[in-house]
Amino acid sequence: ADAAGSVNAWVAGVPGAGGASDIWAYQYLETTSVASIVPSRGAQSGGTHVRVVGSGFEAGSLQCRFGDVTVSGSEAQYVSSTLATCVTPAGVAGSVAVEVSVNGGADFTSDGQEYMYEVGAEVESVAPSRGVSGQEGQVVTIVGRGFEPTPE
Repeated sequence: ADAAGSVNAWVAGVPGAGGASDIWAYQYLETTSVASIVPSRGAQSGGTHVRVVGSGFEAGSLQCRFGDVTVSGSEAQYVSSTLATCVTPAGVAGSVAVEVSVNGGADFTSDGQEYMYEVGAEVESVAPSRGVSGQEGQVVTIVGRGFEPTPE
């Protein structure tokens, strides 16, 4: 394969082909890949701004695909050849593959990086509802659902 860039191509062995009017431009693209996604999880409602880190990104016709849903235009922005930002569409709870296209959706990466749509946490009650200002160590109980443990 040639290096990234444009070359001329024509059809050989076809009667009448090979003239100047039968030459087409062919574009070799750098291999595009997705290495990581930050953050890799967010709300089902969508709207999360995700940084997609990889290689071979190009300005112009960049698209991001979350599962079966493709975003483009202002929701899929080229930052550099190794960074793009994408806005997540709405989705259902669970993981979806995140892939990138630099040729208007004709081809997408297939690197298997995943984004997790989560059910948001819901707070049902907080007790007590107030505390003493400036006093440390006060215990507050929060009741709800959809909470997840964190490493902190």
